[in-house]
Amino acid sequence: MAQKFSDTISGMVLLFFSAVLYFYLIPNFVGSSEAGAMSPRFFPRLGTVLIGIGGLALITISVLAKSPKSPEDILNTRNVDTSKTFIALLVAVSMAAFILLFQWLGYFYAAPPVIVVLMVLFGARNPLVILLTAAITTAALFAVFNLGLNLPLV
Repeated sequence: MAQKFSDTISGMVLLFFSAVLYFYLIPNFVGSSEAGAMSPRFFPRLGTVLIGIGGLALITISVLAKSPKSPEDILNTRNVDTSKTFIALLVAVSMAAFILLFQWLGYFYAAPPVIVVLMVLFGARNPLVILLTAAITTAALFAVFNLGLNLPLV
């Protein structure tokens, strides 16, 4: 029961913040441009919509989820798994490190190590898959921003 309540509150907070971002922060603090095919507000709004959809999904899933029936299930849900909190903290630290590395060294030196770290934190263990994903993602993002959007990353 406590988990359902916590998920519902978290979903409502995500939904609230996405609404604030979409309707207040982005229109007031992200400039619009008439030059070019894509507005600078497109990606922030897309990310905000995805955050709102995630919050709505969290609310829906927590409302529709059935409560555990047996006392053993209730006792098992009270155990707190601190490893997930530690992984979330490491993800936040790696994103902050990416921002610093991106500013100091540039995109090509910052993106691959952060992608590798994030993949390992999320459970990837095959070194070939990790290295190929880091290389392909770095190249694809460079192509999208540098060639497609004409926003140099170097």
